[in-house]
Amino acid sequence: MNAVRELEAELALYPHDHFARALLGHALVLRARDAPMHEKRALAARGFAELDAAVAAVPDDPQPRLLRARNAATMPRFLDRSAVAREDFAHLLARVDRGDPAGDPGLERRVCFHAGAFALRERRHEAVTLLERAVRAPGHEPSEEIVQSMLALARLELTPASHADVEEGA
Repeated sequence: MNAVRELEAELALYPHDHFARALLGHALVLRARDAPMHEKRALAARGFAELDAAVAAVPDDPQPRLLRARNAATMPRFLDRSAVAREDFAHLLARVDRGDPAGDPGLERRVCFHAGAFALRERRHEAVTLLERAVRAPGHEPSEEIVQSMLALARLELTPASHADVEEGA
């Protein structure tokens, strides 16, 4: 994978580029998904270590933390990264609640969307609230169509009234 080599070269030149370190970690985890069975665990562990190192180096930078949260949120449960995702999303939500000093106008939308999608995956009812907040937040990513689609799914899956409506209509 060229991305891993390019990111490693970037880090050799700029070792304090913590977002590049997080991207390298993410790329390694993606590589692990398609690697031969005997390489998967080592690649994933290296990727997680790079993601964790990036966040540890700049804990208040939302970009490496959001990338790690998104990565952790999509991992199979047996890799035990759900606690990392919950911690990162809680940190990021607290940050957007305080106001973003970095001036990223789309941060709230991205954080609320991905935190909401993760909450939906975990079957937590706060998913609907987070996704509704993502709809109202400024920004263009994720797209309105994607946010609305995820919100509709969360309402369908987690709202008790929607289950009653489905059962009555059947």
